[in-house]
Amino acid sequence: MNGSLIDILRAARAAVIVKDGGGYCVYANRRQEELRGCGRGDLINKHITELVDADPLLVEREFERFKRDGTWIGQFRTHNVIGQVLRFRACNFTHREWDGNALYVSFAYPLKERSTFDKEGAKQLVPSSLSAENICMAQFCVDGYSEEEMSILLGTTREAVGRLVDGFTERIGAASRTEACVRALKASLVA
Repeated sequence: MNGSLIDILRAARAAVIVKDGGGYCVYANRRQEELRGCGRGDLINKHITELVDADPLLVEREFERFKRDGTWIGQFRTHNVIGQVLRFRACNFTHREWDGNALYVSFAYPLKERSTFDKEGAKQLVPSSLSAENICMAQFCVDGYSEEEMSILLGTTREAVGRLVDGFTERIGAASRTEACVRALKASLVA
């Protein structure tokens, strides 16, 4: 991961975990560590099945779906080091390194205590009119990322990001990026 990407991940309002293709944590920002009550670096090399309180087979299946589709929006439950339950809404996206290798990034946002979950645990949340990629773009826009920063997050060009943002704006039926963000917030599509 290059320095520009790490700078963005460190400053993110989200609790960030970056995983390799095998599902092992290669980076966690301080917010993620603090929410889980971990020390610096304690999450590195943890497998996704250790990071989510759900059936490991379900977690593996959803991770494979995420890798195949390139994005995953959903909610999951986990716990901190003293066993307290933590609930998150997550925007997961694929970052492409300069050499073509993929990293799998999770921007997780804490949910309130009253949030409900299915018994299975992780749950994908995407309305039928929008794709997970559209909602990821909405979350980036709501979080205030510029197209240049989004291109670093995704490991792609600004032009490609511009097309993705335009696609989200069009799919949500808005005339501008600002209107699209307002609609996404009002519809509770983003955190």
